[in-house]
Amino acid sequence: MSMGDKGDVDAAVAAAKRAFNQPSWREMSNNDRGDLLFKCGQVIGAHAEELMFIESRDSGGTIRRAAGMDIPIVIDLIGYYADLIKTTNNIVDLPTKPLPEAGHAQVWQEPIGVCALITPWNFPIFIAVAKIIPGPCRRKHRCN
Repeated sequence: MSMGDKGDVDAAVAAAKRAFNQPSWREMSNNDRGDLLFKCGQVIGAHAEELMFIESRDSGGTIRRAAGMDIPIVIDLIGYYADLIKTTNNIVDLPTKPLPEAGHAQVWQEPIGVCALITPWNFPIFIAVAKIIPGPCRRKHRCN
């Protein structure tokens, strides 16, 4: 049974847009983003016991699975991205192709704004985090 309505969705999107438009978030360095992600993982770890019960009820899985797999894998995934973003360059030069003419191509990873995502009922916290954490970037090609 749905607990939210259109008004809840509109409020969430409006809040996300306000956050995205804040220069402190949009212009945050990769190093600072990594530190922030690491702190998110720590908060999840601090609330692991509460979250394992919520995850068990939400997914229909066992508390043992939530405690032994679901919550730890979420913390590990966040830590992975926290480390990765600190070592990732947001602009990647692509190899030059000589034909039809030599050119310079790059892949730019830039925040694009508010996104919606739908997660299935199984492993809801993991699948949500796997979509949310890397989500602020998209890849687009710029050639010149």
